[in-house]
Amino acid sequence: MRQSERIILIVLVLGFPVFIGAHQQVEQQPVQGSDLYQYPEAAKRYKDRYDKQLALAAAAYTATVTDATDEYNLQLTNATDKYTLASAKARKEYRDLLATSMYNEFRAKRTYRGQWVKYVRDLNTVVPLTPVQEHWSLSYACEARGDYDGAIRHITEAQKLSGNFYSVYPIMRIGSLYTLKGDYYKGEEAYLVAVKISPTSITPLSGLLYCYVVSLRTEKAIETAEALIKLDPMNYDANKALAIAAFTKSDYEISAGYYYRLSVAFPFDMTSATNLGWCYAYMKKYSESQAIFGSVLVIEPTSQEAKEGYAYCTNMLKYMQSITPVEENPDSDDNPDQKSPDGNDPGTDK
Repeated sequence: MRQSERIILIVLVLGFPVFIGAHQQVEQQPVQGSDLYQYPEAAKRYKDRYDKQLALAAAAYTATVTDATDEYNLQLTNATDKYTLASAKARKEYRDLLATSMYNEFRAKRTYRGQWVKYVRDLNTVVPLTPVQEHWSLSYACEARGDYDGAIRHITEAQKLSGNFYSVYPIMRIGSLYTLKGDYYKGEEAYLVAVKISPTSITPLSGLLYCYVVSLRTEKAIETAEALIKLDPMNYDANKALAIAAFTKSDYEISAGYYYRLSVAFPFDMTSATNLGWCYAYMKKYSESQAIFGSVLVIEPTSQEAKEGYAYCTNMLKYMQSITPVEENPDSDDNPDQKSPDGNDPGTDK
């Protein structure tokens, strides 16, 4: 065998396994789009399991925080109540000791010193409260620090002690406290009870209207506002609610009627005046609207709403004048379509 043939044979013997291995590796490479390139199902299950556990943990955390907050508020209320009662007891003991000291000074003919002790005692004299009054006082203290649940609880206790569950004011106060808390449906329940007890009272209906407006229950708000206006025709909140409701429905004439009433009854209410101007603008009464916006700008020159309204009406008046045909003899008495100098038809209802 020749030298060259032996070299070729050696190369073939040594290179053949390498060629076979490389070919197998190429065959083992997965084809794109095959199952080997897809995300493993087991990993998907692990991800779903993780998301579920995370959601459960978040829910448990929220519940725990809510419970802890409620427990904290309850403990804070109890601690504050104990402090209030203990301080009242200490104040009473202090006054009693001052009274004893005052008596001793007067008895010893030290009138001047006795008068000073009496003065100090009088400064610390507080009219003693009944149990019902104490709950009312504690309710106001709770409200002042934002503990509305505690304030409601004390009013409820005062009702139990007095046995009077049909007094309107405690019920309205409960409704007000629920409203401050942001629970407008609980506030609604309380105000409805107050309205049932005293159907001619304005305050319960006003509170009820506020609950409906804030919770975006338009139809109930309109119904309540109409009932309130029957009792108080110039009621600000009722007129405003009806004006907004009509404006939202594009009933600009009705809305203008309510805003006009507000602007007359409350002349410093520039918001109602501005809204009245927009009602007139949408009714195409541009001259009246421009005059209203101009009046608002005299008082509030930085009002953006009034600026935009005034500019809009000015442009619309120019446009209307540009498309109105000009008569050859506008001052003639024989001209039935005589226009006023400002270009507006004085006989047209604006």
